[in-house]
Amino acid sequence: MEYQLTPERIAKVFGICFLLTLGLLLIWFVGYLVGGDFSFRIHATMFEIDKREFDLIMYCGMALLKFAAVVFFLIPYVALKIVEKQAG
Repeated sequence: MEYQLTPERIAKVFGICFLLTLGLLLIWFVGYLVGGDFSFRIHATMFEIDKREFDLIMYCGMALLKFAAVVFFLIPYVALKIVEKQAG
């Protein structure tokens, strides 16, 4: 079975990657809400950080993941959809 890389297929891959990244972000957020104190205790013993620093690291990590999802998956998806619409 041979697969051809068409703009439609590539756009579909980018769309699925974007949704999977948002799913990962949601799991991270819910895990932080449910087990944030447990996770903080584990990391506080390994690294000398306080609760505020831990919260800031979690917030920045989630923001970075969201930014990466938009830049690397959503923008190419939208661009391919625009090209697909103009071509067809």
